[in-house]
Amino acid sequence: NRTCRQIIKSTELSGKSEGTLMSMEHWYKPGTNCTYLLQGKASQVVRLYFVKMKINTKDYIKESNETCGEYLVIYDSSWPDNNKILKAFCNSIDYTEEKIDYISTDSEMLVNFVSNTGSYAGSSIYYWAIFDFHDTETEGEKVKSSICDEVFTRKVGRINSPRNTLIYSNPKKNIVCKFIIEANSLRFRRISLLLEFTNFAETEQNCNYCDNTAHDYLTIQDDHNSMQKGNVPCHSSCGNLKSVQEYISSGPRLTLIMSVNKDRAKQNYLNRKAPIFQAMYSFLHPAVCGKTMIVANTTGFLTFPEMEGRQLESEDVYCIWDIITKPRVLVQFTIGNKTFYDNDCMKHSITLSSSVDENEVFLEDCGKARGKSSLIQIPGTKNNGVIKLKVKLQNLNVGKFQVSWVYAS
Repeated sequence: NRTCRQIIKSTELSGKSEGTLMSMEHWYKPGTNCTYLLQGKASQVVRLYFVKMKINTKDYIKESNETCGEYLVIYDSSWPDNNKILKAFCNSIDYTEEKIDYISTDSEMLVNFVSNTGSYAGSSIYYWAIFDFHDTETEGEKVKSSICDEVFTRKVGRINSPRNTLIYSNPKKNIVCKFIIEANSLRFRRISLLLEFTNFAETEQNCNYCDNTAHDYLTIQDDHNSMQKGNVPCHSSCGNLKSVQEYISSGPRLTLIMSVNKDRAKQNYLNRKAPIFQAMYSFLHPAVCGKTMIVANTTGFLTFPEMEGRQLESEDVYCIWDIITKPRVLVQFTIGNKTFYDNDCMKHSITLSSSVDENEVFLEDCGKARGKSSLIQIPGTKNNGVIKLKVKLQNLNVGKFQVSWVYAS
């Protein structure tokens, strides 16, 4: 019987997200052996659950001396491997299970029905089952013993909410996933995170504060910023992020924490294809930039880059310094000795901005005034004690500059 032996591939569901298996409701002979091989892609697992199941008495064609005249077995493999049985049902045992997930560990699951008796009117094990395929591929490295934590150590990468939506199936507690971005501190000392969007199922309940466990949210924790406590960037089902936002870390580690309320998880996210959030990250402030913090409470200067005798990463350099100044005092910066070859903001730029509001830019120079000095005075009313100095260089060979600072006497 051709329909009794099938290979069902995830790529052949004709755009559907799931398929069905049903017990035979017609005559079949003794010795019938039916197999349904559910076959996903290499990065997928298979889920099967029974919407309905019942043990019936049927008019058998042949009596059997076996304990189970008919049986149904689910294997965590592509063949009837007795060491990989997920569940077995027998017509002589009046026991069934409905709406329980059976999940493969790899990309294949075999459903095997065997009848020693045959039947004039269909199987004694009546069932109606639904199966689907779930992608388990991750962008980062999976953390063992966690359901969804990932670690990211590549210089540049993408972060998505978990593709495997089975984690939302029947959670006993709120689902918490940690996405840890960690640079080698000997090579890079900051991280840029571009959070593109969040797409939580929206609610208007319990919206007094963002990271309320009664709804779903995403927070960004800067593990080296002691001042961040109580002011953690957060987006939730009470208010999704609609446009790209950039977050710059204080050190070589950032942690994104996604929390999904257990009572909302299955209804809102099981089998959903669209990601809950999406982001890009890159490592900044390589070793050639030196320390991320410059104490500037007295007159001083910085020359960059200083490459003599140093073999360091020299492509696409992005340095961000926190210049620690005397707060509430007028400070004057001079950008001089610029030797940039041309005026091209794609190749190089120097920016001085407020650390409180980085949209407040005191200077942005791409080399237009090369050979000349730029003088910037920041009044005490706008000097909160930390000034951001950002430098982007496509290549360290495009030139150098010097920044100096002095206080009003």
